[in-house]
Amino acid sequence: MKTFNFIGFAVLVLGLVPMLTACGIGGLGEPKVPYYIESYNMDGTKLIANGVSNQNDPNTYTQNQYTLKSGQRLLIRFENLSNHVESIKNSWDNELHLRLVPTSNTDAETLKGSIRLCPITKNWMMLATWYKAHPFNKQGNWNNPGGDYDAASCIKGEVELPDGTNPDASPSPSPSPSPGTPGDLIARPKPTPTPHGYTPSTYKGKDEAVIDVPSVIFDIKQWFQSNPEGRSVNYGFILISENPVDIFGDKSDAYSPRIYWKKPKAYYRAGGGGGIYRK
Repeated sequence: MKTFNFIGFAVLVLGLVPMLTACGIGGLGEPKVPYYIESYNMDGTKLIANGVSNQNDPNTYTQNQYTLKSGQRLLIRFENLSNHVESIKNSWDNELHLRLVPTSNTDAETLKGSIRLCPITKNWMMLATWYKAHPFNKQGNWNNPGGDYDAASCIKGEVELPDGTNPDASPSPSPSPSPGTPGDLIARPKPTPTPHGYTPSTYKGKDEAVIDVPSVIFDIKQWFQSNPEGRSVNYGFILISENPVDIFGDKSDAYSPRIYWKKPKAYYRAGGGGGIYRK
C-alpha cells in the first residue's frame, strides 16, 4: 500500500499559490498590473509640404523621422481603429492617448510647446499633398491648402518622462541640475533607437508601456467619442508646428507615432465564473 507523501504535496501547493495569485486565478488575488497596454503604430502617415505636388514623393511617407515647421505638416491615422472601438470603450481607465517622440534635435518641452494636434475634417489618402486630400476628382482638393481641420478642437500635449510621470504635474520641487546640465531629464541626449519589441502582444502593463526617452502624449478620448465611436468616422489628425521640430517617424518601431490604451485583464475564480478587472 502506497503512503501519502504529505511533505511533497505541501511543497507543490506552496509553489502553485504564487502562480495562481499572480494570474488572478481561484480568487487568490488580482495581478500586480490588472491591464495590458494595447499599442499600435499610426500606419497612415503622410508628410505634406507647401510647394511639393508630387503625390508619390518617397520622402513624404515611411520615414525614420519627420521635420514639422511652417509650410510642412504631418497627416496621421490608425487605419484599423474601427476594429478596436469596443476595446477602447471598455478601457481600464477610460483613456486613449497618442504619443510622439522627439529626435535628438528636439527636446520634449520644445515639442510640447510647439506642436498642435488637430482633427482632420476631410477624408484623405496616402496620395495626399499640400493641395489635395486625394487626386481623383475636384472633391479631392482641400478646401484650404495645407489640410482641412477643426481648429477649435486642436489640442496640446503633455511631456511624459521615461518613468511614466508628468514633470508638470509633480507638486514636489525638482532637484537642482548639476553644473553644466541644461535642465532635468528632458534635456538629456536621446539614445539611438533600437527595436524594443513593443507590439500589442508583448506590452505588459505600465512599466513596459513607457519608453526610455521623454515623449509628448495627447489625450484623444474626446475625439474618439465624437468621431470613431459616435459617427463611425476616422479621418485622423494633422500635426502642425510653426517652429521647426523633429519627431521619429512611422518607420521607427516603438518610437513611431503611436496610439495606445489600457485593456483590462480577465480573471477567473475557482468553481467557474469570472470577468475583467475594472478600475
